[in-house]
Amino acid sequence: MTTPPSPLWLYRLVPLGQLAPLLRRGGLHAPAHQPEDGLTLPSFDPAVARPAGRRQFAVPGARGGSSDDYLGFDFGPAPPALATFIQDAPPDGADSPILIYLLTTLQVLTDKRIEFVFSDGDPAVGYTDWYDDPARLDRIDWDAVKTPPWESPADDDQRRRKQARLLVWQSLPWALIRGIAVPDGDIGYQVESLLARYPRRAQPKVVVRPGWYRP
Repeated sequence: MTTPPSPLWLYRLVPLGQLAPLLRRGGLHAPAHQPEDGLTLPSFDPAVARPAGRRQFAVPGARGGSSDDYLGFDFGPAPPALATFIQDAPPDGADSPILIYLLTTLQVLTDKRIEFVFSDGDPAVGYTDWYDDPARLDRIDWDAVKTPPWESPADDDQRRRKQARLLVWQSLPWALIRGIAVPDGDIGYQVESLLARYPRRAQPKVVVRPGWYRP
């Protein structure tokens, strides 16, 4: 395959409405491991949502479990879930949640000994291969991962390979989030203002990346 980038950034797309509960909790939690603290997250999360008819999938590896035991991260911005979100949004944008990216790096995960597995393609496809050793990141087709999703696939399997993902076991401390990407400066101001309300939490840098919102 191709050589992974370094540093290797990881991208989790979530509604802005999740930010305050995540800051209060001090971490991100997989769907099956949500704390019983009375806090609720917005129900729509394109980072974990499954399209209609798509099954929950089993995750191989030492921990095993199902997809609901993990937090999903993409290896690049503008994942296919974003295109689905935009396609299903109301024409006038009413009641459509604002999306932000929570960013960390593979190096952060390995330095802090966070448990994870990753796939070489769409995790829900049965013949996708799984790994837990960062040395096997060369099994991912990085050219496909970085190809803009609006381009026609070079072959029938490219869309599957583009959807390679990294799954973090159960939870991730907020302190390991290294950046937040937003679509414009107004949303960036909202995010920075919200972060300022939680001064004891890590304050990741907020960056404006409108190009990441064009599937």
